Amino acid sequence: IRLSLVGSEMCIRDRATGAYQLIYADVSAVELRPLIDAAWPLLAPGGTLVIAGSLLDGTVADPTRRDRDTEAAREADAYVDTLALEDAALARLPLDGGLTLLTKRR
Repeated sequence: IRLSLVGSEMCIRDRATGAYQLIYADVSAVELRPLIDAAWPLLAPGGTLVIAGSLLDGTVADPTRRDRDTEAAREADAYVDTLALEDAALARLPLDGGLTLLTKRR
């Protein structure tokens, strides 16, 4: 999958809804939410979205951090939590900058 940011929206070329088993993303914090919105429909049931650097080396959990990247990462992290409540399995791994695994159930 080729991802690119156009304006405030993530564009995906060669899109095939529900066809992908694995999508790996390594994007800036401000691109996390648009990426999740664009990639989620592309996953087949049982498919996993892997988001590298999603925890910003732990700064997401630091309440004193109020910069743009940290706030964007927090917003994306909260959104991932809502997806996990609806139809996904969620795992966060403390590897490198933080790795989020979101697996679509249905």
